[in-house]
Amino acid sequence: MRLGSFMLLAGFILAACVHAGTTKLVEPETCSSVETQLELTACWAHVAKEAETKVLERFNEATKALIDAGDQESLVLFRKAQEQWERYRDLHCKGARLLYGNGSASPMIESMCRERMARDRLREIESIYIEWSKR
Repeated sequence: MRLGSFMLLAGFILAACVHAGTTKLVEPETCSSVETQLELTACWAHVAKEAETKVLERFNEATKALIDAGDQESLVLFRKAQEQWERYRDLHCKGARLLYGNGSASPMIESMCRERMARDRLREIESIYIEWSKR
């Protein structure tokens, strides 16, 4: 593995180990006990899916809070921001995957990227919108 590729992979793993605010997620360390590339890919796909599900749950919670508050302008912008974030996530993680070509690790890299980005987005939603809704 080239040094640049190794550093990118190490960066994804390190970033994935950061906890996301108050929401409990499956920890990426769960994947450290598997041995084959196929198992790693499946594990990271599961971890990423769970993180993305939590983002959607918190997005829906924040959306409801904005609706309940009657803040239509913020609601429209929040929804647009989420749509744009999803497009960015998809393109960004696809690009990370393509760095590994058709290698067996490429799907895992995409899942690791999606998991990391979901944790970051979850932190953003919680620290801005969920905290605001508690006031």
